[in-house]
Amino acid sequence: VKCYLLPDKSSGGKRKTEVVKNDPNPVWDARFSYEKVLLDELSSERVLQLTVWDQNKGSSSDFIGGLRLGPAPGRTTKRKEWMDSIGDEVSHWESALARPGEWVEQWHTLRTTMDPRS
Repeated sequence: VKCYLLPDKSSGGKRKTEVVKNDPNPVWDARFSYEKVLLDELSSERVLQLTVWDQNKGSSSDFIGGLRLGPAPGRTTKRKEWMDSIGDEVSHWESALARPGEWVEQWHTLRTTMDPRS
């Protein structure tokens, strides 16, 4: 699983879990942290993008799916194409922002593509 706090796609903004080998149904229990990010930024200017990959030995990894947790479109004047969270992605984001420092867990159906929604 790869994680970016958009718009930062640099290596400093990237987090990832360890690879789960030889398991057709892997489970991750990971915590990611980002320093010096203000709550105001999270509520209007940032999106947490998570993508899941099947790592293949000796060849490129295959995209399995992903999601973007973030504010609902229209909640910011600085809208970017990657600010396209809807439904559970928005409600999970809002729950997490309402409880800083607490664990907020939720299951998600992964998107089949990370192309921006229109």
